[in-house]
Amino acid sequence: CKEEFNSALCSGFIWVGEAEHGFSRCCVRNIYSLQRTRKYTAQSRLPVASAFTIMQWLAVLAMKWVYEYNPILAGKVGDFVNSATVDILDAVIFAQYLLNDRVLYPKYGIQYSGVKGSPCPADDTRYRLLMITWLVAIVTAVLSPVIFTLCRSEDSDSEKSARTYQDALADLMESTRMLRRSKSHRLADEAIQLQLEQYVSEAGGRDAEHPVTVLPDEDDEDDATSTSSSPRHLAPLKLHFGNIRRGVAKHSHGIMYQVKYSDGDSPADELVQL
Repeated sequence: CKEEFNSALCSGFIWVGEAEHGFSRCCVRNIYSLQRTRKYTAQSRLPVASAFTIMQWLAVLAMKWVYEYNPILAGKVGDFVNSATVDILDAVIFAQYLLNDRVLYPKYGIQYSGVKGSPCPADDTRYRLLMITWLVAIVTAVLSPVIFTLCRSEDSDSEKSARTYQDALADLMESTRMLRRSKSHRLADEAIQLQLEQYVSEAGGRDAEHPVTVLPDEDDEDDATSTSSSPRHLAPLKLHFGNIRRGVAKHSHGIMYQVKYSDGDSPADELVQL
């Protein structure tokens, strides 16, 4: 007998000895091994283990595509999402350690080192530690894009485009078609303000000065009682006949310009409507 019986290590025993010297219990070891199921799926005739692996990777790829092409997670957040999907793939690959014989054999009380397959005290400590690590990894990898999106107020790296006259005009047309009276009035004021700002910007800014011709109001041109206090308007610098004055205009506010006349008449400057 090479090894005496030990209830913790032996599968059983057999009496060995001679009648003259007595008998002793000799250890009998059963050799075990772990095998994956060899059953096949009914539809594809694939082994269950192979079908599970295929479905596992298809699920991971589907999750990856959902995250990467989700419009809610677009913009600069996409860089974060791409990294998160790589973390998901890493977590799935890490799960393969749970199927390793070095982890499963001790869990089921089978010796891996030494006499492989011999029974030994079951110890699932390594399996539990790996399982906890994997659960933390897969849960955080899957939920991190969602949590990141919920916690962020806006994409801080993206630049908001300034609202333009065309934007306001498009909203005004939509609001008018929907018969929203008060909103249409607000959008009309906004469109006029944005158009004015565009004119001022194209003219060189609020501090730019421009040579102009100032004409009296058209309704007053034929009025014999028209005076220098009649409403005046800026006009393009070209040849005019009648009560006109020339000077240099600078934007004041709204559609009003401060004009300094160069003809020497009075008043020397005044506020003129565009």
